[in-house]
Amino acid sequence: MVGLSQTPILVTADWIVPVSSPPIAGGGLLLRDGTVIDVGPLEEVARRHRDVTPRPLRPGAILPGLINAHTHLELATLERLRADDGFCAWIKRVIAAKEDLSPACIERGVREAIDRMRDLGTVYAADVANIFCTAPLLAEKRFRATLFQEFIGSDGDLIGESSFAHGFGASDAHGFGAPQTVRMLDAAHTPFSSGPELLAACARRAAEADLPWSLHLAESKDEVELLEKGTGPLRGLLLERGVAECDIPNPGLGPVAYVDSLGCLDERLIAVHCVEATADDFELLARRGVRPCVCPSSNLHLRGKLPDLDAMSAAGLEPCLGTDSTASGESLNLFREMEILLDARVDPAIILKMATEFGAAALRLGADFGRIEKGNRPALIHLACEFDRSARQDAAAAVAALIRRYGRAHDRAEGAIANGAPEGIAPLDRLVEELS
Repeated sequence: MVGLSQTPILVTADWIVPVSSPPIAGGGLLLRDGTVIDVGPLEEVARRHRDVTPRPLRPGAILPGLINAHTHLELATLERLRADDGFCAWIKRVIAAKEDLSPACIERGVREAIDRMRDLGTVYAADVANIFCTAPLLAEKRFRATLFQEFIGSDGDLIGESSFAHGFGASDAHGFGAPQTVRMLDAAHTPFSSGPELLAACARRAAEADLPWSLHLAESKDEVELLEKGTGPLRGLLLERGVAECDIPNPGLGPVAYVDSLGCLDERLIAVHCVEATADDFELLARRGVRPCVCPSSNLHLRGKLPDLDAMSAAGLEPCLGTDSTASGESLNLFREMEILLDARVDPAIILKMATEFGAAALRLGADFGRIEKGNRPALIHLACEFDRSARQDAAAAVAALIRRYGRAHDRAEGAIANGAPEGIAPLDRLVEELS
C-alpha cells in the first residue's frame, strides 16, 4: 500500500485519476501511513497543508492499480490456440494442451504470469482454476487475488467435498483461514458443463457468505444452440467426455434465461463474456444485479466480435474487465484490453472504470481498490507519460494516451518491454519511498 510513512508526503503529477471522481490536472495527493489524507488540484491541497512541501513525480499520471476480473493463470504457459474452426474445436485444443503440461511447467508459468501482471500495473486478479497450485504461488508472491475454484459436473455436493480451501488448512469453506492475500471462492464453469444442482449450490454458498461467484455465460453460438435446441458440436463433446445423455442440458432457453430459471442470477454473480447475450438478456441481467465481465481480446479471437457494449450500457450494467487466459487472449496486459475498447469507441472514462472501480465492485473488494478517495488505503500506480498539448488539457485525451502507450507493452517486437517489464509503470509506494 502507498506511502507507508507516518510523515505526510504530498506528491504531484500531471494528472491524478481518482476514477470515482473526474481526473485532476496538475493534481496533488497527500498520503500518510498509506492513507489518502487529501486529493485535488495541487494549489488547493498545498493551501490546506502549508507545512508539507510538494514533491513532483516524473511526467505522467497517478491512478488506482488495475483489477483483472477474469483470468486463468494455470494456462499461462500456453500460446494462443487457433479458433478459426469454431469454439468447440478450440475447447478440445485447450483440453489436449492442458493434459500435456507438467506440474513444473504450470508452476513456472504461474510465477511468470504473476510477475508480468504486477509489472503491467495489475494489483488484484480473479483467477479461475481447476487445480490448486496457483493459490500457494499467489500467496508466496503476496499478490492479492480471489481464487475461484471452477466446478464441472452435475453433482452439487462436489463443492463441499473438494474445496481448494482445504489445501490451505482453512478454517471455513471460503478460505479465510488462508493467507490474507488470497481469498477462496466458488465458480461454475458454464451452463452446459455445470449442472442445475451445481449452479444452485454455487449461488447458494455465495449468498450465504454474501460474496461473489463466477460463471462463463453466453460465450458462444455453440452454447446457445445446445441450450436452446439440444444440438450442435458441444453435445458431441460432452458425450465424448463421458457425460451421460440425461445430464446434457436441454432447457429450450438461451443461456441467460436458463440460468435465471434456476434462480441463479443475482447481484453476486460475475457473468463472464456475454458475447451472445441479447438486449433482452442484458435487461434481465441488470434487473438481477449481475456484474458482466468482458474479455475483449479473447472475445475477438474466439467469436470475432465483442459483446454488445451499447446494449449493455443502455441496460445500466457496469461491466468489469479481464484478460482471460493466454490460450485465447493476447496477453495478461489489461491496458491492451482497454486499447481494444478504445478502438471500439468506448468512452475512455468508462474503460478505466471497467479496469478499476467496476472490477472492485464486482469482486466486493471494498473502498481500498479501484478508486482514490480521502480515507482509503489504495494500491496506486504511476504511469510515466509525456503528454502532448491536447492530453495536458483534456482528461479524456490524457486517459486515452495512457491506454495507447501501455496497451502496446504486450508486444515485445515493438521493444516496449525491457527485461520483462514495461518502462514507466511503477507502484506509487515505491516512488514515495524513494522520495522519503
